[in-house]
Amino acid sequence: MNRHFGIQKHSTLLIFLFASGLCAAGEGLITDRTVESVTGRITGRVIDSGSGRPLPGANVQILETFYGAAADGEGRFAIGNIPVGTYRLRATMMGYRPSVTDAVRVLQGGETHLTFKLVQTVVTFDPIVVVAGKMEQRLAETSASLSVITAKQIERRNPMNLVEAMETAPGVHFIGNQINIRGSTGYTFGAGNKVLLLLDGVPIHASDTGQFNWELLPPLEIKQIEILKGGGSSLWGASALGGVVNIITREPDPSGRFLFSMSVGRYDRPFYEAWTWTDPDRLHNHRTEFSYSRQVGPMGFRISAGRVVTTGYTECGDMRKHNLTGKIDLRLSNSLRWTTYGAFSQINRGFFIQWKGPNDPYEVDPSNLENRARTNQLAFYSRMRWNPSPHLSVHGRFSLVRTLMGNQFGSDAGFNPAYGQGAELQLLWKPGSEHTVTCGIQGQFDTGSTAYF
Repeated sequence: MNRHFGIQKHSTLLIFLFASGLCAAGEGLITDRTVESVTGRITGRVIDSGSGRPLPGANVQILETFYGAAADGEGRFAIGNIPVGTYRLRATMMGYRPSVTDAVRVLQGGETHLTFKLVQTVVTFDPIVVVAGKMEQRLAETSASLSVITAKQIERRNPMNLVEAMETAPGVHFIGNQINIRGSTGYTFGAGNKVLLLLDGVPIHASDTGQFNWELLPPLEIKQIEILKGGGSSLWGASALGGVVNIITREPDPSGRFLFSMSVGRYDRPFYEAWTWTDPDRLHNHRTEFSYSRQVGPMGFRISAGRVVTTGYTECGDMRKHNLTGKIDLRLSNSLRWTTYGAFSQINRGFFIQWKGPNDPYEVDPSNLENRARTNQLAFYSRMRWNPSPHLSVHGRFSLVRTLMGNQFGSDAGFNPAYGQGAELQLLWKPGSEHTVTCGIQGQFDTGSTAYF
């Protein structure tokens, strides 16, 4: 018997040019912006103002430039090859108020030493976001409507997946696993979705169905989630007409850190006894996650794994999920950084199309009892950032997403892997203290073939 498969290929080319002006009165300027052949260094420490202990991982940035550094395990930082001049520096860390030091003078061949003393706070002050302008900027500087979900908020909610982490964000609604930002999409089962899902700025949708895998990452690995509400197609393409969700993963810890999280729960009895379809004591779920990260010289690495097992509270509501992620971050200097990241998830869950009837809301049609949905997905990217000067930054990346849906309709379903390959080259330029120009080119090529799509 001859078999006919539908074959889908789709390529996208996006060229973007974006300029932003930040009319913030009172912003300090770099008083000597002439790039000379002579340079100097800025070194120092970031410590807790109360205890004096070092703050590993604190970010130190030279304002109005692309230069910066992260504090090591002793709270020390160093930024080299800085043109002679006078600068403003800002130190930030989650759980602390930002601290800004003005009039920091860099002398020819010299080394300027600073000490930042950060004050603890329970309020998040002006977080750094990326999705609004394809560059790091303070939330207060963006003209778009943005919501930011931090790692602390995710920890407090103890979610099982990304949907549970995001469902309380203003303007964000889910119908099943379909996301709507301000009513932009409706229920489309992935096809024609106008919301774009990004992992560290890289698209990660399934190439054949357009579906999002909200189970790809363990929640423990998320640094923050940025939700852009409204059109973002000028920078992100046609898929972002309704909004953008950017999931930012954690950085390697400078001093070495092991994280472990576990939760166990059980489902309650149905509200009406007539709806009971099985012994409620057997309905449970548990989640286990761990990660380890460390900085060794210029190289940092991070690995994590997770497992979720649930019976669900309905027939065919059971699921087994396994996650594995890895990250390598190589900082050759304050002007050159290379990052590689990979995430893999494997899911085996019950799948049904039809309920048993209106009087049996937790049971499915007997013909659906043997249906299974098996999905595995691999998301990978390699990204380089080069700052040839304090006011110029070049970004390049390559990415690959492989998705395989299983034979949930039986052995003859004929599903095959779908591949999405992407590349991007981006140029950032700061011509003045209140303006940034972003331009670049981005390409995406998606292929997939199955008996159904």
